[in-house]
Amino acid sequence: MTEFPKQLSEDIDAYSEENKKRKRIDFSSQNRLKRDAANALKWASIALIGIFFASVISSILPIQLLNPLWQDKLINSIRGGASFPLEAVLFMMLACVLSPNNPVLIKYLKWMRAFAGTMALIFLLMIPLQLYTGFKVIGGRTTREFESLAALKRGAFAIDQSVSEDDFRAALGSIPGAPPLPATKLTETIPTLKANVLRQINPQIKQLETLINEQRSKRTELFIGFSIRDVFICLLYALAFGAMARKSFFLNFTPRKSSRRLLNKNSAQ
Repeated sequence: MTEFPKQLSEDIDAYSEENKKRKRIDFSSQNRLKRDAANALKWASIALIGIFFASVISSILPIQLLNPLWQDKLINSIRGGASFPLEAVLFMMLACVLSPNNPVLIKYLKWMRAFAGTMALIFLLMIPLQLYTGFKVIGGRTTREFESLAALKRGAFAIDQSVSEDDFRAALGSIPGAPPLPATKLTETIPTLKANVLRQINPQIKQLETLINEQRSKRTELFIGFSIRDVFICLLYALAFGAMARKSFFLNFTPRKSSRRLLNKNSAQ
């Protein structure tokens, strides 16, 4: 009668020991999976940062700092690829959640926090800069169109004021795209030639002036719509990166010393 309880006690102890071994194996396996996942997220984060910088640099070459078109291209490139660094910071945070006791990941996360703060500042500065560059680009196009119109008007005025064949030839040659006159002496009188040419040029001037004004109105409307959209996008990115750069938010992803000691103790057991 005394053997049965003793045997049962030994079986229970053996089962308990086996269960502890199984739990340690499962815990070790889970830790290994978490470390592998954290390592994959770390390299994915680094790759996304590299893709972002590579795409921005390749899109702005050759560098022309004072050119509004180049500035606009730089802003569009940063804003268009901003999801890459945003995801990179998030991936590094997730990596620290999966492996909070890894000092390498904590160091990378500190760099990511500084990078997120820099990106938040960049997007805040981009708001007035993109408005300025957009205005300069649109203004430059409109200015070039009005310069073409002014050249056409000057040519028409010079033709109207010409009194000799040489004056008429010089005035007609000043008009962009005007057909060349024959090298021989002109057979028609200057007043007749002036009337024929002005009859063709004046409607073109009015048509071009109307077209330029319409294009300027359309560009202004598009500029206002795109500016509102881009300002809103920059504000959202600035808020997102700014939140990630906050110290209180950052501390949630880095274990304190007491937590690290507890993790080390559990790992050793």
